[in-house]
Amino acid sequence: MELNHLAHEVINPLNIIVGCAELTINELENKKLEKDKIKTYLDLIVKQSLECTNLLKKSLLCKNKKVNINIYDFIKNIILNYKNHPLLKQKNLKFKLDYNKLKDYNLCVENECYLKIIFNNIILNSIKYGLKNSKIYINIYTELLDKHQINILIKNKFNIKDTKIQNIFSSSHNTGLDLVERMVKLIKGEWDIRQINDYFNVEIKIPKK
Repeated sequence: MELNHLAHEVINPLNIIVGCAELTINELENKKLEKDKIKTYLDLIVKQSLECTNLLKKSLLCKNKKVNINIYDFIKNIILNYKNHPLLKQKNLKFKLDYNKLKDYNLCVENECYLKIIFNNIILNSIKYGLKNSKIYINIYTELLDKHQINILIKNKFNIKDTKIQNIFSSSHNTGLDLVERMVKLIKGEWDIRQINDYFNVEIKIPKK
């Protein structure tokens, strides 16, 4: 993995670590001392610290290495990594994951590190900018006329009155999405991002081989 790609991937868990540490300090300073809450923050700090370590280890091994991947299981695991993200709970955001039940339709051969960069960044943006009490919809499917690629549609509601949103979801203004764009090109896939009513839709197309 190139150094600038690796740095960006490590920043995501580090941001979560910093956020959880700040929330823990606030709990202590305000003398609320809710043990369950503090334990959740500390567990997340440990988990994300291990994620940083694993990213650094994998970066030494994964360049140009392709492996068999079940996209449903892959994305499900990424979602699980965010289940204790402070913003997810504060905003009461929920994930809804739909997929093609035919197992072979969800399989591809691809670089795991590149896919992690793509989906971590898109899902993190969905959490950061999504409306409170809304759902993040993820749909994995294969078109009948083109069974050589897997389509992944990710959408959720945003505050469309916020003029900053258009800039946030432009790869020229968003470092994370600029990285997504480059990773999609590396795997010879396609991607599209657009606003439909009060939803932002991101669609990724991944070649199966």
